[in-house]
Amino acid sequence: MYYAQTGDTLAVIRTSDTGLVLLITQKGSKAEQELFDIIGFRQANKETSWWKKLWGQKSDTDQEEYNITSDNLPIDAIKPKTWARVYFTPGLECENNIIAEINQAKKIDIAVYSITNQNIVDALVVAKDRGAKIRIITDRLQSAGKYSLVPYLEEQGFDIVKNKKHKIMHNKFAIFDGKRIENGSYNWTKSASESNAENCSFFEQQDKIYTNQFEYLWDLYDD
Repeated sequence: MYYAQTGDTLAVIRTSDTGLVLLITQKGSKAEQELFDIIGFRQANKETSWWKKLWGQKSDTDQEEYNITSDNLPIDAIKPKTWARVYFTPGLECENNIIAEINQAKKIDIAVYSITNQNIVDALVVAKDRGAKIRIITDRLQSAGKYSLVPYLEEQGFDIVKNKKHKIMHNKFAIFDGKRIENGSYNWTKSASESNAENCSFFEQQDKIYTNQFEYLWDLYDD
C-alpha cells in the first residue's frame, strides 16, 4: 500500500476459508498482465474499456471527482483538539483523577454501580457543601450492601435514585459540568483502586450522549 500509485490494479480475492487477500500490481507490469490472465480479464480499447466506463471520462491527472473525503462518509466527524486520558488499576490514578474532577466541578451527574470509596465520597461532600449540584444514580442492591456508602450520602442530603426498571444498574460514568466524562469498568470502590484490574477513561463529551442517557435513567427511576 505504501508504494501503490494511481492507476495500479487492486484485486480483492476471497479465499476458500472466507478470508480476504488484497493484491496490488503495478500499472502496465508483467504481474498485472498475469493477474488479468488468471481472472480472465482482457483490456479493451482505451476509449471503451471497462475501467473507463467505471470511473467516467476523467483523465489520469484529473482525479478530484473520485477522491474520497471525510465529508462524504456517514461517520460523525471528530472535533479538533479532543483529548482522552486512560488509567488502569490497581493504582490510585482513577481515584485521584475522579477526585480532581469533583474538586473543580460545579455540576456533577454520577451513574455508578457501587460506591464504597471513602476518599471519593468525602470529596463529594465537600463539593456539595461549596454549592455544587450533584445527582447520583446507583444500584438498588449494591447500595444496601455492608460496605456501601450510599446510605451515608443519603444522610448528607444528596439527590439519589436507584434502579427500578432494570435488573441492575451497572453503569460506571460521571459527567462533570456537562462537558467532561469519566467512564470505564472502575467502580467507585476501595477494592477497585487497591486490588482489582480495572480501567477508567476521561474525555470530552460529544453531542450530549452521556447527558441524554443520564436524564433518561433519572426520569425512569425517579417516578
